[in-house]
Amino acid sequence: MEGFLGTFQTTTQVVWADLVANMPQILGALAVLFFGTLLAATLGLIAARVVRAMRLDHIVNQMKLGEALAKMGFPDFRLSRLVGWLVKWFFVVVVFITAADMLGWSQLTTFLTDVALYLPKVLVAVLILLAGLVLANFVSVIVRKGLTTSKVGYAGVLSAFTRWIIIVFTVMAALVQLE
Repeated sequence: MEGFLGTFQTTTQVVWADLVANMPQILGALAVLFFGTLLAATLGLIAARVVRAMRLDHIVNQMKLGEALAKMGFPDFRLSRLVGWLVKWFFVVVVFITAADMLGWSQLTTFLTDVALYLPKVLVAVLILLAGLVLANFVSVIVRKGLTTSKVGYAGVLSAFTRWIIIVFTVMAALVQLE
């Protein structure tokens, strides 16, 4: 039993000495995490407000994109909220990279850097999806009106088919963007 207690005491002393020696880096990393996440949340809110001020949410609603997304399972979609969320999380990842770098965790820093570099691809993929949905709705309406005016049968079916073909190709283009 004394061997175990001696080993435990030695290990505890080594861990404590390591903790005390690295306390400035640990406290600095905790401060960066705290203030950085606050800054990231603030920047996300600012980005969302800028998008709202540019009236992009209103434009998205005018294009009936909200209705299309509601049918796809996104009932309360707002572009401003999405942009704010992406900006916030981009900066949260940057804050985590900074904290991991301060602690000397190079593997975590490398991984988080890869994640941060991937987020713009996600943003472009989302924009591709939004543009594709707008295009799909627009073309669908044109096909329906054109076929109805021409008195061609199955205008609704052909309109829906056209819409879904465009959506499928849009999803494939977004997946290519995401690699």
